[in-house]
Amino acid sequence: MFQYWSFWNFNWYLGAEVGFLKFTGPLKTSIINTSIIGGFMTFIYPRKLTIKYKGKKYKIPYYYMILGDLFLHQLPLIRMMINNPKDKICGLYSTIPVFGWFLYNYHNKIDQDKIYGIKMSYLSLSSLVLTSLYGLVNHRTNLLK
Repeated sequence: MFQYWSFWNFNWYLGAEVGFLKFTGPLKTSIINTSIIGGFMTFIYPRKLTIKYKGKKYKIPYYYMILGDLFLHQLPLIRMMINNPKDKICGLYSTIPVFGWFLYNYHNKIDQDKIYGIKMSYLSLSSLVLTSLYGLVNHRTNLLK
């Protein structure tokens, strides 16, 4: 489970939800990226998800993937939009935990392109575009105040 960004993102979100961590710009950026990209991979470009656990492979049925997307990807976004936490930390700092996730997978010799069945360069580029758009909107709004 550690090879999936959704696992890291959801635990980061839970830490903020229970008050263990702060709900900062990097977390908000990560939630937005994970929600949009996770929704895209679940509903628009669905892939088969196989989880390896203790040497065995388990194929996840599509309806479980939908439930997982709603719970792991969309729920944090909905909660964030309802609570609308304010902070002044730039979302670009979300690259630090993402870089840690890449290092974890590299160290454990996990093929990044096989995790989600989509080239990681496409996912990274999508995330970069979303982060940039979010940053432009957020910083522009803050400058106009």
